[in-house]
Amino acid sequence: MIDRVRKLISTKFLAGNDEFGNSDSLRDLGLTSLKFVELIISVEDEFQIEIPDEDIDRRRFSSVDNIIKYVEGRSKQAQTGRQK
Repeated sequence: MIDRVRKLISTKFLAGNDEFGNSDSLRDLGLTSLKFVELIISVEDEFQIEIPDEDIDRRRFSSVDNIIKYVEGRSKQAQTGRQK
């Protein structure tokens, strides 16, 4: 999952630059408010999840590490919901 998130950010938002750490602030790397919205949509598309409006928070999606934690949590919730 780390590679998928890093590739998504690198190719869609950093013009192929992959010189960033997993804990680096995406805002410091140049993600503007508009790019942040595009990032949310891209994460939804890439991982086939829906991110509710109440979950959209710059801190929650501020780094690769934070995005991975969120996606893993949503994926577990989806799996638990399917098992019921």
